[in-house]
Amino acid sequence: MRRRDGTKGSAALVCLTALLPLVVAGGTMLAVVVRGRTALETELAKKSAADAASSGAQDALAKLQATPTSRGATTSTSAGRRRA
Repeated sequence: MRRRDGTKGSAALVCLTALLPLVVAGGTMLAVVVRGRTALETELAKKSAADAASSGAQDALAKLQATPTSRGATTSTSAGRRRA
């Protein structure tokens, strides 16, 4: 039995038509995951910065409470340099 050339083309067209929604869905899922991960990393960076700032403030308050005669001037380090 001999196949016609149009049958091969129809089968390829059906396969491509069936694959297109799968590719679009995969791309959409990838975009959602990347966007969610970026949001998570941003939130983590904000929390880390807030924790570091809070820790610095608590350290300064502890130093002030440890020396009740202090007038409020303390030294702190920032990027390896000492500041008064």
